[in-house]
Amino acid sequence: MYVCDIHFEPVDIISCYEHTVNGRYRSLCATIREADGHVTIPRGRWTLKERAVPRIFPNVPKHLSKPTVSKSARKPPKVRSVVSARVSSCQSEEYLYDETDACDGMDVDECTDVITLGTAPWLAVVQGSPAFDSWNVRASTIQVIFYKLEESGGVVYIEKAVVIRQDLATEVSSRGVLVPPCSYIEKDGNIPTLLTSQKNLTMFLRYIDALKICPGCKCELFPGISSSKAAMKRQGVWRNKKCMVLSGEHLCPPCKKTKKNFGDKMKRRPKKKAQNGRLNMKFKT
Repeated sequence: MYVCDIHFEPVDIISCYEHTVNGRYRSLCATIREADGHVTIPRGRWTLKERAVPRIFPNVPKHLSKPTVSKSARKPPKVRSVVSARVSSCQSEEYLYDETDACDGMDVDECTDVITLGTAPWLAVVQGSPAFDSWNVRASTIQVIFYKLEESGGVVYIEKAVVIRQDLATEVSSRGVLVPPCSYIEKDGNIPTLLTSQKNLTMFLRYIDALKICPGCKCELFPGISSSKAAMKRQGVWRNKKCMVLSGEHLCPPCKKTKKNFGDKMKRRPKKKAQNGRLNMKFKT
């Protein structure tokens, strides 16, 4: 590497060798004179001192060689005062009213956000009666239960039940099994699940009463199937794990799919060939 003295300061360039012998500088070449004990020998190739950087730029424009001025620190933004909102005339005290007064003279459906089990006037009438629209009623301070009893072989059980919670949310069960909401929530929204009036309650109970209980698939119809990932067997009946419990059809769509899959499996299984017994025939001579 050749060192250019055009861009480096002389103090950063090493152009000579220096040697010390027995505590004093000595010339290693007879042609080099010794002056005051300091001997220097010119280097064939110059080298740079450690951490030397080019600092001479003769062809650089003057505006680039000017020293940079440090910018002042940016001042923090001023604290802005919060302007209070102007109060219109309609917000004065004479126009303030209680939210409960707004429900006077309105239907219950228009105030669904403030009605609970204890504040619904139409529900208080239902709680005081033992039956409502062919349903038995059992009420308490935290819930109201509508249920229908059935008898089979001397055993009485609850066929269907509707529970209204404190926030007027509903839960439906049938024969001790909780019914998933997808069984009674219609996509068109015609069947209300948030009961906010006596009309909605009557409509919802009649809709639940019209639904059919899914019987599942009897195990005796599929003797060759002992296990399934999508269905479970209980009390001699196969039910899909997503059984709707209540459905508008005789068999709910998930269990109907299970029945079809089981039928296809039975058809694909090879039939056992009947073994022909030996026939002993006697011939008369």
